[in-house]
Amino acid sequence: MARCVVIVVLLLLAAVGEGRAQSASPQFTSELDPRNFALAAFLGSGIYDVGGRQAYVIRTPMAFTLRHEEGNPFGVRLTITPTVGFFDLKFSDVGDFQLPSSLGTLSLLPGIEFQVPVLTNWRLEPFLRAGPAWEFDGGTTTWVFGMGVDSRAEFPTRGSRFLLWNTLLWAGNRESDLSPRDDFARVDTQLEWLFPIGWRLHRTKTEIGPYARSEIYFDALLVAPPAGEPLLIRHRYELGVIWGATERHTTFWKIPYPRVGLAWRFGDGNSGIRLLLTTDF
Repeated sequence: MARCVVIVVLLLLAAVGEGRAQSASPQFTSELDPRNFALAAFLGSGIYDVGGRQAYVIRTPMAFTLRHEEGNPFGVRLTITPTVGFFDLKFSDVGDFQLPSSLGTLSLLPGIEFQVPVLTNWRLEPFLRAGPAWEFDGGTTTWVFGMGVDSRAEFPTRGSRFLLWNTLLWAGNRESDLSPRDDFARVDTQLEWLFPIGWRLHRTKTEIGPYARSEIYFDALLVAPPAGEPLLIRHRYELGVIWGATERHTTFWKIPYPRVGLAWRFGDGNSGIRLLLTTDF
């Protein structure tokens, strides 16, 4: 019974922890630096190539409010983004209730985030995250860092609402002062048209609707799948449907409730059907 509970928890963490970048399709690391698995904290959960071995990396962001923005010039939240990677994880093992036997990678990225009201329907959220990542088989430690700003705007209509959010992100990693730095910058844009429905997550109202999304990289991101030819990603797009909680920052044990979607991703890289499991909006 305990083994079943751990398996369920592991799968739930994989689901609720995946943010804007991740999908059922794998996200991969840079061919230039195999230790770039650590950037899963920003690129998302998925299958990474680590020293020629496949590792399934799971991201689980958490946040703690220090000051609410209501009644204050701005709000403050502390964040932490743990990611764990398991070598040679097979979903057939999960079906047979076999726990992963090898913890291959781990990263911990504490950070800080501000909520700055600009208008009644528009918020800016600058953020900064940095911390270590470990690859245990090789005994390497990589330092990961990222900073940027989120923009969130809401436009209510009769019986629905539009959400427009943008993210400007710069992130990278470095093993030591002498090693080359591997970083990237991108801008994300997503527009959602959401309608309230009767389903609830615990006591939280939910909504559903179509969305469109774009990811633009300032410099092409070179990714190396565990199998296949390396790819250059400059831009990717999505069209789909998303469902989730109406209220932002609604959490269970400090983990945000997930939003679930189904979309068609196209552009550079792994085009196809995408299952979206995200905690951001």
